[in-house]
Amino acid sequence: MKRLTVFLIYLVAMTPVFAQKLYLTIDGVTVSATMQNNVATQALVELLQQGNITYNAHDYGGFEKVGALGHTLSSSDKQTTTQAGDIVLYSSNQVVIFYGSNSWAYTRLATIDGATAESVSSFVKAGQGEVAVTLSLTSPNATSTDELTPSRNNTQTRYNLLGQIVDGNYHGITIQKGKKTLR
Repeated sequence: MKRLTVFLIYLVAMTPVFAQKLYLTIDGVTVSATMQNNVATQALVELLQQGNITYNAHDYGGFEKVGALGHTLSSSDKQTTTQAGDIVLYSSNQVVIFYGSNSWAYTRLATIDGATAESVSSFVKAGQGEVAVTLSLTSPNATSTDELTPSRNNTQTRYNLLGQIVDGNYHGITIQKGKKTLR
């Protein structure tokens, strides 16, 4: 039993953790998304380390916004049923943000944190035509902890010291309405 415990601890210690955040901005409103760990997201992170990527996305099928990334990424497409908040790679060069559901072969990139069908539809301006989407590895809302401000749409938004949006279960220092709190 002792060997098994030591082996399991070793496996957990050797398992890579990929908790990279992706930030999407449309018309000055930014949301965070938790990225998947795959070859496409690793390539996307490498691109974003060189600078933000902005692309134009349009409605398609009444359930998604899709646009050309301007780069081709390696993909590992799998039959997937998406839901609101899923961000996927299609045809190795198209980024799709779902505000509805669809089944197709995609490579998962990320999921918008705290997404609901209503919140994602509002964020991507579903049914309102083309939007410019900016992808980033850093939140444009926070360049330092002194400059954190709540989202203009939600004064209940809480951030951690990295500028990431966190929920009420987060423990540590949070910033809400410009005030720092230890939870």
